[in-house]
Amino acid sequence: MGQYGNQPDFATSATQVASLPATPDEPSAIYIGELTDDAATASIVVNLGNDSTNVTFKSVTTGFLPVIVTKIVSATNINANSIIFIK
Repeated sequence: MGQYGNQPDFATSATQVASLPATPDEPSAIYIGELTDDAATASIVVNLGNDSTNVTFKSVTTGFLPVIVTKIVSATNINANSIIFIK
């Protein structure tokens, strides 16, 4: 997904996350479908690209997180099974 490498402009497949931590079969964008509590502050810890360094995104809302990840390490106040890897 995206405008880099030889990837298409739009997603061509999607995989629902069952539990965390989760690793897609290839680098993917993520969609967050549901928070556990709309009033709570949600955060997600991921690895970006080919880097194994953890990056934490805070104040996450539902929708697309505009990054390409190689792993979701953990999430707070996000239903794991509502996360979808998009590629």
